[in-house]
Amino acid sequence: MKYQYDLLVIGSGSSGFTAATSAKGQGRKIGIIEEDRLWGGECPNWACVPTKAILKSAKVFRDVQDSEQYGVVAKGASIDFSAVLSRRNKIVATIGGKRIEESASKLGIDTIKGRATFLDDHTVHVGDKTYTSDKFVIATGSGTFVPPIQGLDKVDWLDFKRIMGLGKLPKSLIVIGGGPVGCEYAFAFATFGTKVTLLQSALRVLNREDVDISQVAHDSLVLSGVAVHVGSEVLSVDQSGEGKVVTVKIGKDIVKMNAEHIFLATGKRSNTSGMGLKAAGVKLDDRGSVIVNTTL
Repeated sequence: MKYQYDLLVIGSGSSGFTAATSAKGQGRKIGIIEEDRLWGGECPNWACVPTKAILKSAKVFRDVQDSEQYGVVAKGASIDFSAVLSRRNKIVATIGGKRIEESASKLGIDTIKGRATFLDDHTVHVGDKTYTSDKFVIATGSGTFVPPIQGLDKVDWLDFKRIMGLGKLPKSLIVIGGGPVGCEYAFAFATFGTKVTLLQSALRVLNREDVDISQVAHDSLVLSGVAVHVGSEVLSVDQSGEGKVVTVKIGKDIVKMNAEHIFLATGKRSNTSGMGLKAAGVKLDDRGSVIVNTTL
């Protein structure tokens, strides 16, 4: 049977874009389907690049605060949070989004905008059109895993995407999760002057790393002003006026903590819901990830 495409890639992030460009060859018709307005996926638009831009601002501010030890007097330095975000947005605009989409077009790869839904193992529906392909690559990335914490579904919470929509620097922030994302944002916002509390269920932050690295990260967070609580279990979350109340078990004690905002850094869940993958014969695990064999 003749299909419209030899390969359709769903998702324009680093994995999807690499798959599409690698498969491009003489006589092959390749396309990328992307539902987000920003092409390039999480890394250039929401995660690696913008996070490092914010951390750079935090480092510069910390260097200014510590400048007197080098004989440089720089009193009165302050953070302009809107300017920090503006710089972050300019960097994202330069590296991600339109540039990725244009690169695909220059390489002769079709760019299709919209959400893909499988009708069968060779057909997807996007917008008001259907497309057929011999092969598909599912590279839809991941979003924040929302844990089953009592009351969390009834309050507004932030994650690495939502926090960029804040109009002003928060006075206080409770970060749930002590992995790379939680540690990065806790450090940056504490440096900017936000009162930050980090709650980690494991017995150390960055618990997948070597113990020595974990300890360095822990010490750096504390030095920056973050209140770090490891081995803690978040029991519930409630709204309190315009702020939030988090009930957490630390050791044998149950403590209530207040903050203006809650930031979730509780791991990832694959972006595969609503794609009709069952119609394509694709099986998923309990976090929505595609179950694959040894050759993917």
